[in-house]
Amino acid sequence: APLKEEDRETPRERERERVMAKHEDLPVPIYSSLEPVYGDSSQLDEAKLRFDKIKSKFQEVFSHSPEVFARSPGRVNLIGEHIDYEGYSVLPMAIRQDTVVAIRRRDLN
Repeated sequence: APLKEEDRETPRERERERVMAKHEDLPVPIYSSLEPVYGDSSQLDEAKLRFDKIKSKFQEVFSHSPEVFARSPGRVNLIGEHIDYEGYSVLPMAIRQDTVVAIRRRDLN
């Protein structure tokens, strides 16, 4: 009889899937202000300017304000680029740069 998919995985692959499933169960943090994300330093002032600029451009292009912003923090891998999905260790480090997008549901009318 052919092997089932789960029988072909190595113990390391099964453990990785178990760990990843835990990560996926974590809630996505939601904030109504920038302070919890950027603190109260000059980085907050820069972030406010960036968000204001994104909001203005969004309004200019779509004639509406965004409903929500989504942010993804930047990171670099000090070691281990493209080996984490093979089960090897990596050493990621957060960096100051991030990606921010403005989002609004499309009105079909």
